[in-house]
Amino acid sequence: MFCALQYWTYQLITRESLMKLSSLALAACLSLGSVSAFALTRPLDVSSGSAGFFNTPPAGGFSDSYDFMVATPATLTGIITSVVNGGQNIDFSSITLTGPSGLFSFAKISNDPFEAWTISTPLLSVGSYTLTLLGMNSPAIGTYSGDIALSASVPEPGSVALMLAGIGVVGFVVVRRRSRA
Repeated sequence: MFCALQYWTYQLITRESLMKLSSLALAACLSLGSVSAFALTRPLDVSSGSAGFFNTPPAGGFSDSYDFMVATPATLTGIITSVVNGGQNIDFSSITLTGPSGLFSFAKISNDPFEAWTISTPLLSVGSYTLTLLGMNSPAIGTYSGDIALSASVPEPGSVALMLAGIGVVGFVVVRRRSRA
């Protein structure tokens, strides 16, 4: 009886161990399979009005994010280019800017081998924004670089002078019509 009890206990432990081991192996495979893209998140300091950035993502898919704050309402202009040599190649699938003012997409202005994407936004509200770059890097591993600049919505002196001259002309016409009547 003791031998039979030992045999069944051994069988039970072995089955439970195999079940746990197979569950762990399955969980490991699923977690490795779900990591299809390399992700990076970095802050950008645009307090001086502009910021530059670059990255060399590993081969395969990547999703890079750059966070920054807009302290006063401003427009944003930016350009992002791939920096490649020989067999290196970075293909962006999308480059977007999200924040309190909504979603804005960069436009592709040149194709491989040197991709370039650009953006010029309307006035952005104050708040936190995220620049997201999605793409694929070749096995030879290329690099990308970018620059963004914020411009406060202050009119040019010539525009202000023209507006004041226009208001002056309208005022002159109104006064002249009143004096004739």
